[in-house]
Amino acid sequence: MAITLELAPTSEAMLSDLADRDGQDRKTVAVSLLAAALEHAAHEREAEAVLEGLADSLAGRATPLAQWDAKFRARHNISLA
Repeated sequence: MAITLELAPTSEAMLSDLADRDGQDRKTVAVSLLAAALEHAAHEREAEAVLEGLADSLAGRATPLAQWDAKFRARHNISLA
């Protein structure tokens, strides 16, 4: 997939500096930076979900696993044996 990006002059200069420093072309550096930024964003969303779950638990908006498990097993007639 081809994507064209318009960079601000300062961003373009930073990209050129990184590419020169690492001895790579600007496209390779840009692709690596974008991949790293997307991975970072995914990890941030995961962390936010964990924090949200913790907040729900602390506020009493979550069911303890043992309680949920007992109700689930009773509803579906599942024994531990």
